[in-house]
Amino acid sequence: MDAEGDFKNPIVITTTCEDEEIGGRIYLQMCALFFDALLAEDKERFMLHAISVMHKLAATKYHLNNYQRIERQHYENARRTFKKNPHKTREAFELIFELEAFVFQIKSSLDMLVKLVDPVVGPDIIKTRTYSNEGDDLIKGLEQYKKKKGVNIQTPRPVRPGLWA
Repeated sequence: MDAEGDFKNPIVITTTCEDEEIGGRIYLQMCALFFDALLAEDKERFMLHAISVMHKLAATKYHLNNYQRIERQHYENARRTFKKNPHKTREAFELIFELEAFVFQIKSSLDMLVKLVDPVVGPDIIKTRTYSNEGDDLIKGLEQYKKKKGVNIQTPRPVRPGLWA
């Protein structure tokens, strides 16, 4: 760090997410936004939140894949066990744990997505920081933002049938 508090050698992120679908889609969408010009000084804060979204989506996918793997194992074990003893039951705690982790990561992903709004519309314009009340707080804040004088909200129109700009 130099005397002004700036980093002399900035950190370069070479990969944001091991999942190419998650990392690639979000990164390419950010490039299409021209976020350098749109966000100016809020670009770094936006990027940090976007990377957090990628992290949370990767965790969501991880728990989904674990759930599917464990479910297959339980199914095969139950099939073999049922042939030997059709009255034997077993509670699948691992499935319950993975389902809970999956749902938690979905909620956490939504919370991180909400954080992307602040750098785009400006600080403290939308008063919510999480996806609370089933998103109602966010929707109300965005509706109020649309009514604000000088806000240019354009209605999206299809670039071609089925594809929206």
